[in-house]
Amino acid sequence: DPTRQGWTTGTDLTGDGTSLNVRALSQRCPHLGCRPNPCLEDLWFHCPCHQSRYDRLGIKPDGAAYGPASRGMDRFAVEVDGDGVLFVDTSRVVLGPLPIALGEPGLIPPLVEDGCV
Repeated sequence: DPTRQGWTTGTDLTGDGTSLNVRALSQRCPHLGCRPNPCLEDLWFHCPCHQSRYDRLGIKPDGAAYGPASRGMDRFAVEVDGDGVLFVDTSRVVLGPLPIALGEPGLIPPLVEDGCV
C-alpha cells in the first residue's frame, strides 16, 4: 500500500506481507520455474516461457488467456526489524494463491491491456 509510506516492524510467516506492507516474491514461475520479468507498461510480471502473467503482488488472473500456471507466484516469509531492515527467509516458501478472476477484489488490473506481449 503506497499510502502507508514504508514498511511496518514485525514478522510475517505467511508470505502475504499485508501487515508489514512488503511482500517477497519468488523469482520462479510456478508453472515450470522460468523467471517472470516485470513489465513497465502494465506493471505486471510476465513469464517468457509460457506467457503466464501475474499482477504486481504476484496474483495470477484466472483463465487461459493469462497462461498455464495453476497458482500465483510463491512467496517468502519476511521480517522487518526496529531499524527498518528487511529480512527475507528463503527457506520458508509459501505457495502462491489460486487464480482470481480479473475484476474481482484481490487482483490489481493491468495499467494497459496486453502490455509487453
